[in-house]
Amino acid sequence: MSFTVTISKRQDGLYLIDLDGKLDTETCRELQDKIRPLMVAQTQGFVFDLKDMDYISSSGLGVLFMVRKFTDENERTFLITNVQPQIRKVFDIVKALPKEAIFQSMEELDDYLDAIQNKEIEKNKG
Repeated sequence: MSFTVTISKRQDGLYLIDLDGKLDTETCRELQDKIRPLMVAQTQGFVFDLKDMDYISSSGLGVLFMVRKFTDENERTFLITNVQPQIRKVFDIVKALPKEAIFQSMEELDDYLDAIQNKEIEKNKG
């Protein structure tokens, strides 16, 4: 099965990473090679959209952990959306990600991001 990584910029320094296929030992290097150049000071964070990803191995989890470590150490955003049930089960088993970082849809994620930004705008006005 093929694996594709599509990266787009959602807003200043926030990258949307669409994953399609199986993220396993054979494909994790492709993701790692595309993500590493984005792990710089100017990057505000990463949103992983997993709607088309149907499998993740421990090697795939390792790449996500690498990105999560970067975002934690640099106080950046790390979010995941559209997680398929079988992948959510893997996340639950390894307790890999905090529940507040996983969203059911892009709409739910956008609502969350809008609320954060509106809160900051109000805070800066006062």
